[in-house]
Amino acid sequence: MNGRVSVTQDSPGSPQGHISFDVSVAGTTGPTFDDGFTINGAGPVTIDSISGNFVFFTSAGFIGTGDVWHLGGQPPWLNTAVIIPQDGNVIEN
Repeated sequence: MNGRVSVTQDSPGSPQGHISFDVSVAGTTGPTFDDGFTINGAGPVTIDSISGNFVFFTSAGFIGTGDVWHLGGQPPWLNTAVIIPQDGNVIEN
């Protein structure tokens, strides 16, 4: 995988968001307890769907524009290898 990922909130004041990758990705959906990918130090609680270049997730708390995300390790729910570490801020949809 080349390049960076980005993280977007799906709607203001919502715990849903999505991760955009630079290539199509594969993985598994469902509940997750992992800190390989975090927003403000907390990982997603559910991987809702994986489609093309996007992973849609639900977090334990609200996601806001500017929140800090961190990809510190290969998430177990993602079969596609990713470049780690990566960091950034959540962008608005």
